[in-house]
Amino acid sequence: MLGIRLSDFKLWTGWKTGVFPSAEENRQRDFCVNRTFLFFPPLWYNVLAKEDFAMKDEFITCVGVLGQRHYNYLKKHFPTVINVMRMNGTLEQYLKDIDKDAQDMFDKLTKQLADSEGINEELKSANEIEWIRSMNSIRNRAEEIVLSEMIYN
Repeated sequence: MLGIRLSDFKLWTGWKTGVFPSAEENRQRDFCVNRTFLFFPPLWYNVLAKEDFAMKDEFITCVGVLGQRHYNYLKKHFPTVINVMRMNGTLEQYLKDIDKDAQDMFDKLTKQLADSEGINEELKSANEIEWIRSMNSIRNRAEEIVLSEMIYN
């Protein structure tokens, strides 16, 4: 967004009053908001603002946690893939499918690991603390498998 912002009002009025913030105040403000400004009296033009030009994926909140993790992984390591999927219009469905598949895999692994270790409702009623400890261990192992096999791969 080019032009003056409300947060720059002090600087803009400084043009009229002759009172400008110090260079240190300007550096701190620019560092905090991650922007570079050029001064063309009486306006400040925002020259570099990545967030203004970056493509926004508004649908990302509709995707589950595992899909969001995969999105962040792709965005960091394979930004070209993300951009191609955006242009094709397949990114949202791809992330929803990944999330669903990863959740299904997690559920199946949790059930299989619990069955293989003999963790069942009888143990839950007999020794609840032991059952909780075992199920937490199983969930953590299943989550690690899903993350390494589907999300960060």
